Amino acid sequence: MGAIAAYAVWIGCQPNKRYAQVFFHMGDDCERQQCPLREQIKLAEKVIYHDPTFSNGYNRMGYLSRMNDQIDRSVLFHQLALFYDFQNRSSLVELGMDFFQKGDTEMSLKYLQQAIALSDHGFDINYYLGRVYERKKDYAKASQYYRRATQNSPENMNAIARLGAMEFKKGYKESCLSLAEQIRQKGEASLASELETYAATGGKTEFMAFEK
Repeated sequence: MGAIAAYAVWIGCQPNKRYAQVFFHMGDDCERQQCPLREQIKLAEKVIYHDPTFSNGYNRMGYLSRMNDQIDRSVLFHQLALFYDFQNRSSLVELGMDFFQKGDTEMSLKYLQQAIALSDHGFDINYYLGRVYERKKDYAKASQYYRRATQNSPENMNAIARLGAMEFKKGYKESCLSLAEQIRQKGEASLASELETYAATGGKTEFMAFEK
């Protein structure tokens, strides 16, 4: 960051925290408008340049890095976000998601548990806790968190499908099939059929309803 600041002085451009907020809100608009990822990254870089202590600026860069399949960079930026705000719940959730994608279940669980201690509200935290406990084969806990995720986001069919799979693992086949029918009625016939096949084969086929 020192080299960037020195270059900025040389060209006569000083960091300004007010500009950081402007660029951050421009990034919000850009995301809503589904701008190309490179444009969103440029705006996030300007946020950090103008305010290198702004935690959510690093969160934005971390999120965009993960969307760009750069998980290690995502981890780095989210850790920087925590450095500047150790109670930034979004950073904790994002790190949990990062480590889950890296295959590190224990680190994922560590950050997600820290986040849920601050607040248990929100889709992402409950969905990924479900994913973590499913990977750990604790199907009762996985079901509990998937159910919370569906309550936070009733239209997320993948969360409903994963809840159905966990219900089957717990021995509740009818509950699983009921959820499959609910998914079908929402217009996701392919996902519903996948869940029904999973139940029909006794859970022997790999269940592929992945990310939200």
